Amino acid sequence: MENEQKEPMRADHRLMTSISALPLPGRVIKSLHNAGVSVLADLVEMSEKGIMSIPNTGRRACEEIHHVLEPLGLQLRMELAIWQWDEIDRLKREMMGK
Repeated sequence: MENEQKEPMRADHRLMTSISALPLPGRVIKSLHNAGVSVLADLVEMSEKGIMSIPNTGRRACEEIHHVLEPLGLQLRMELAIWQWDEIDRLKREMMGK
């Protein structure tokens, strides 16, 4: 057992899902994109207050986001560990072909 190598921890690939692929109204997706939110990882770290501070979003947008995140086992204000962000950044670079 001493010689067993641990598999490196990996970020949940669902966190790399584009918000455009989520069943959210176009107005919400456009507002989030304009605010620099492009993938689920960006979204789940936000608070309701942060979302409502984005132009053209409000309480209804937060409710719609909660409705989409809940079945995925995700929620707002999730704290992602540094290793997860490193993995997410690596995956973003791969997706962009860099």
